[in-house]
Amino acid sequence: MKHRNIASIILAAGNSSRLGQAKQLVRRGNQSMIQYIYEQCVSANLGPTYILTGAYHEEISKELPKASILHYSDWEDGMGSTISFAMNQIQLNSLDGVVIVLSDQIFLTSSILLNLVQEAYSSKSSIVNCEYQNGMGPPTYFDKSLFRDLTFLEGADGAKSIVSKHMNHRSFIQFPKGYIDIDTQEDLNLLMDL
Repeated sequence: MKHRNIASIILAAGNSSRLGQAKQLVRRGNQSMIQYIYEQCVSANLGPTYILTGAYHEEISKELPKASILHYSDWEDGMGSTISFAMNQIQLNSLDGVVIVLSDQIFLTSSILLNLVQEAYSSKSSIVNCEYQNGMGPPTYFDKSLFRDLTFLEGADGAKSIVSKHMNHRSFIQFPKGYIDIDTQEDLNLLMDL
């Protein structure tokens, strides 16, 4: 694959209200989830990796002291506003695209991120997201032609409005277990088996 410069933006700003503890900090083997997700992004070697923090900024910063961390103090405004903040903080003019990554997808791997970008280039799609065994969703690739749209997101719905608007330019890859994330105690139990 011809090397391009793709930023990975890990969304780790929420307060995990349903779980009652910081999902970014729960253990996955000998790592915290945020360490694991960060490691997958870095090893995919797509370009710069940023972690977007909010409620647990200090704790996440301690877990990854060398990472590029963007702190959004208004994280309660929702995922769309959080993405907009990140896009306004990073150097966009050197980038060909961004990948929006969640911090609690237990089965995310660097190869899924590579497949995402490979699909974007082979299909010339401006959006590539993942087809799960149950639904679709992130991680999602956005071409630089959509940077302006991402910069003006607001509210809680993330980038769904952009995906909906550009359905004709969207492609997807398979990530069957992508729907498994950490929201409940049962989800935490899955981590114990890894």
